[in-house]
Amino acid sequence: MKFAVGERGVCAYAVADGAQRWCDAETLQSPVYATVDAAGPGTVYVVDGHGGLAAFAAGDGAVRWRVGYGLRAEVDASYWAPVNGGGVVYAVAYHFAVRGGVSAHRTELIAVDAGTGALVRRLDLDVEAMVGGEPLLLSGDHVYFAALERVYAFGLVS
Repeated sequence: MKFAVGERGVCAYAVADGAQRWCDAETLQSPVYATVDAAGPGTVYVVDGHGGLAAFAAGDGAVRWRVGYGLRAEVDASYWAPVNGGGVVYAVAYHFAVRGGVSAHRTELIAVDAGTGALVRRLDLDVEAMVGGEPLLLSGDHVYFAALERVYAFGLVS
């Protein structure tokens, strides 16, 4: 199966004939990026443009869990596909708010339990400049995130 995210929600299509297998337009607002965990139960992890992260069963689209990582800012979004390793889903979240005429940016690494969606860790990243689209990568026992000024390397949460 192939998966698509966008205005219609999160949808799955058969590779052989392109037929839609399932589509969920209710769980997330403006889903933007997805990653598929083909191992184990087959799960699609999706981030949205409003502080949401959800897990869908790849085969039938059943919602396994949904969690909010937003900080009630004007922008709570992720511009990066989540990654899954060692039973933990990692996502980079970007928050932007204007409070009292002062703009504040915050970027953080979010780690949630892949099976339950329970928050495992939030780590503030001291990122001054981003473009959005810098990679969030999982390789071996590390998660890597490349901002414009530096590259971060994190050991997997156990």
